[in-house]
Amino acid sequence: QAHYLNAYVGTQPDKISDAIPTLFNLLEHMPLVEENVEQAKQSILQRIESDRIEPRRLFREAMSVWDIGLDRDLLRDTYEHLQQHDHRGLLRFQQEWVKGRHYNILVMGDRASTPLTFLERYGPLRELHTEELFGY
Repeated sequence: QAHYLNAYVGTQPDKISDAIPTLFNLLEHMPLVEENVEQAKQSILQRIESDRIEPRRLFREAMSVWDIGLDRDLLRDTYEHLQQHDHRGLLRFQQEWVKGRHYNILVMGDRASTPLTFLERYGPLRELHTEELFGY
């Protein structure tokens, strides 16, 4: 969804006390290796350059863009943006939009195995049932 940051970590219940702080540390202090960012950037640019929207997908692709209120090709925007920016832009984005934010945590698993007292450090707990999560 727009304006949401989703992060995921899969772990065993007894490792939650290590996994959650580690995930938050990554979000707050994003490790950045310039060469890796440049390599990823080039990979995305090459994928956009070689990708072709098949005629049968054209309408669906257009509708997905229109559904979010845009009337232009997002891949073109992405391509142009990537060509103009480097690792410093990614770091600025992380500093402005990711670091220091409030996070909601969803933990799924057996209640008896979940360290509830540890999770209470992050705020009030609310237990959900499968019907609320999955609709059945």
